[in-house]
Amino acid sequence: MTDSTDPKPKPENTDDKDTAQIFHDRARGAAEEIHKLLLSFAGATLGVYFIALTKEISQLTWPQVLSCLSGVLSMGTAVFVGLLGLFADMKRYYFWGCALREDEHRRRDALYRQRDLWLARQRLSRPVLFLCFSLGIISSIVFLVFRITDS
Repeated sequence: MTDSTDPKPKPENTDDKDTAQIFHDRARGAAEEIHKLLLSFAGATLGVYFIALTKEISQLTWPQVLSCLSGVLSMGTAVFVGLLGLFADMKRYYFWGCALREDEHRRRDALYRQRDLWLARQRLSRPVLFLCFSLGIISSIVFLVFRITDS
């Protein structure tokens, strides 16, 4: 006879592992959305610079040229690094999927090394993207301040 108050035994930490995976999935989804938004904003800012600089405007002062050039280079770099990060993410999953299908141990290890290399590139791209985007925004604000104060 069993006691009805005893709960059925569960595998150790099964619920915690499931919950942790849900949180990891949500964090990954949020990071991907932020990455895509920053990439979109950086591209849009480059478009705004293009429109603003191709109009007939008065001669730019040296500080305006430097802040504008800094903003364009920072946003251009942010777009490039953002695309590189998305490409690295794709390659990581490609090599991971190939490794899971591979039967030969040596080949599987080589595919995992490739996956880890692309993961490192993807992890490096995110802080660089944030840094370049932030520098581009600061440069844009400085450029606008210089344009307003010279008007």
